[in-house]
Amino acid sequence: MLRRIAIVGGPAAGKSTLATRLGGALGIEPHHLDALYWKPGWQPTAPDDWEALHRSLVAGERWIVDGGFTGSMPERFAASDTVVIVDPGPLVCTVRAIWRRFLYSVRRAPGMADVSRPHFDLQLIRWIWTFRRDKLPEIRAALSTAPGTRVVHVRGRDDARRLLDEARAQARREEGAGGDP
Repeated sequence: MLRRIAIVGGPAAGKSTLATRLGGALGIEPHHLDALYWKPGWQPTAPDDWEALHRSLVAGERWIVDGGFTGSMPERFAASDTVVIVDPGPLVCTVRAIWRRFLYSVRRAPGMADVSRPHFDLQLIRWIWTFRRDKLPEIRAALSTAPGTRVVHVRGRDDARRLLDEARAQARREEGAGGDP
């Protein structure tokens, strides 16, 4: 069952877009960690406030949370029934980052705080191209703390479509059964 979903992946992989679409299919409002963590001018939330907010998010019965934040992954993954790893590859992510920078130069990008424009610099490009080497091992290590959690890899549109079809089918079953079981 898709009830508590953590979505992780590299920068510009499509995490927030997938979270929004899954949320629409399942009737669950997605929580975008970047939008919750970053304050105006890319100022971070205080550590104690952040931990309390994260804890309250994953304590719910139904949620979708997208974003990395590797320090909180073990707790998030342990509370998840499904972890979705979005990894279309560095070239796709680079093109998306460039496109996002131009597209959202005026309006807010999905999953971003209202007051922060999409980040785009050499550091972002480096994060994109080193994600598989540097961050995927951290994700796998965090997954080892949640052995019963289902892991879904989304590498492209077909994988995303299959997951969304599964979510829509689940929503139809739940609706036919009179709501949440």
